[in-house]
Order: sequence, then C-alpha cells, then structure tokens
Amino acid sequence: MSWFVTFLEGILSFISPCTLPLVPVYISYFAGSKNTRGRALVCSLLFVAGFCIIFVILGAFAGSVGAFLTQYKTVLNIILGLIICIYGLSVLNILHLPMPKFSPKNIKMTSIFSSLLLGIVFSLALTPCTGAFLGSALMLAANAASFGRGILLLFTYSLGLGLPFILAALLTDSIFSVFSSIQKHRIAVERICGVFLIITGILTALGLFNGSFLSWEV
Repeated sequence: MSWFVTFLEGILSFISPCTLPLVPVYISYFAGSKNTRGRALVCSLLFVAGFCIIFVILGAFAGSVGAFLTQYKTVLNIILGLIICIYGLSVLNILHLPMPKFSPKNIKMTSIFSSLLLGIVFSLALTPCTGAFLGSALMLAANAASFGRGILLLFTYSLGLGLPFILAALLTDSIFSVFSSIQKHRIAVERICGVFLIITGILTALGLFNGSFLSWEV
C-alpha cells in the first residue's frame, strides 16, 4: 500500500495549486526558442531524471536511518505520522510552514542537458505544496526501515511526479486545458491534498505501512 501512496503523492505534488501554474513555464522552457515538441520531450525526461536522482538518494538515506531505529518502531510510527499530519495541516493552511519557492527562470538554458541541472535544483528547492508531499514520502521511506525500500519508495514518488511532466511535454496545448480546469478548483484540490496527507499520517502512526498495525508495545 505504501507504494501506491507514494505514487499518488507524486501525482498530487504535480497538481497541487503551487506547482500546476508553473507547468506551462517549464514546458515552454524545455521547448526553447524553436518551440519543438521533440526537444520538450527530451528535456522533460532529463528534468525528471535530475530530480529522480536526488529523491532516490534522499530515500536511501531515510530508509537507512529508519533501519537503525527499528527497535523503536512504535515510537517512530507515531512521530513520523505526526509529522505527516503537520504537513497536511500546512497544505490546508491551518498551520504555516516556511517552504522555498523556485522558478525555472532562475537558470539559463544553454543546452538540453541544462534541464538535468534544472531537475536537480528543482528537487533541492521545491515549491511549498510539493515539499509537503515529498516530506511525507520521506517519512514513509524512514518508516519502511530499509535501504532498498527507501530507494524504491522515492523512485515511485518520482514516477508519480515525473510522468505528468512527460505527458505535458507530449500533449502540450491539449493538456493545458485540463490544467486550467484543475486550477479553477484550486481550493478543492488543496483540501483533498491536505486531507490525504492527514489520513496518511494517521495510518502511519497506527503502523499500517510497516506491518505493525496496532502493535503498540514499546
């Protein structure tokens, strides 16, 4: 179930009100002055590869840290679940957490390989909503208490976030109308994202994602 959750968190990161309005900027940036679909596709693939590399490294680290803390599994479940719930409250604007903002305009496109650098920078300077879901995915990776599972969970998250970018580069104009429709329901999207994170946090605290459901012996 944790695999599905992290993949869904990647998708929700993409459609979050903080990220979605920037997608046309990214795609036009990928296409360059010639505005070719082929170039946009190649650049989007490199962009996804860039942030995937960083996320996988973070996932490996989170999984390794969790593995050292397996003897405190119950306490770890509760702490990680609480952190995820706090992220959810932040998305619902009940709590306000400082998150960095980032725009692709900050990097000059000297070649298609610049999009790989852009992906790396994007992963290190996430927009507010994306940061909440990435944080949740990392908490699930730590909860998995495994180096390998940490890598796979964050790779799954990267797929959820990256596939819409690739589809946007392929479909361009036709998919932007879908983005516009989602943007019109921004408040509803925020509420769905926030509630999803809170539910994920509660299930994590109960130990549902690591096979220790309701086993609360310390």
